Amino acid sequence: MLTCSVFAQEFSLTLTITDSDSSEPLYGVTVLLDPCNCGGITNTSGIFSKRLETNIYKLSVDYLGYKKENLTINLNKNLNLNKIKKSIELYNLDNNNSFFKGLSNDLQGYAIQNYPVLKNVINVLNLNKSFFSRMTGSGSACFGFFEDKFIDYAMENIDKSYPHWVVEKTILNDL
Repeated sequence: MLTCSVFAQEFSLTLTITDSDSSEPLYGVTVLLDPCNCGGITNTSGIFSKRLETNIYKLSVDYLGYKKENLTINLNKNLNLNKIKKSIELYNLDNNNSFFKGLSNDLQGYAIQNYPVLKNVINVLNLNKSFFSRMTGSGSACFGFFEDKFIDYAMENIDKSYPHWVVEKTILNDL
């Protein structure tokens, strides 16, 4: 009796994804691979890793508010792509409301330097079409102002993407 076993060779694909401006790792970036129709998300260090069979893969790298990237790779050895930088596509609102001009929080820069998660929260607000986002005076919370037509979208999207966050809608009049 003669037996023959054939095994597909597997290699490791590792992606490290960071913000192009701050070089901060991006957590929760969606990575999809074709033809295996598989994928996942980056961890808190911005890393996605998967063992795959030798093949040519089309990668789709997507993160809310950032430019989507499509890459083609020939996976025939262990591959570490650590230079994927995501650029933000900012929502541009022509807001002439003078109430917001010149408003700042003197502690925000210091707080972000010591607690970078605050910058991520403010970025999430901006990426969900907030036209003005800041940390509260002490940094215990962050807030964003939205046009009425975007508030429900923002709340639903933030709730779904960050279920551990507390998101509340407050209506302010005459701003």
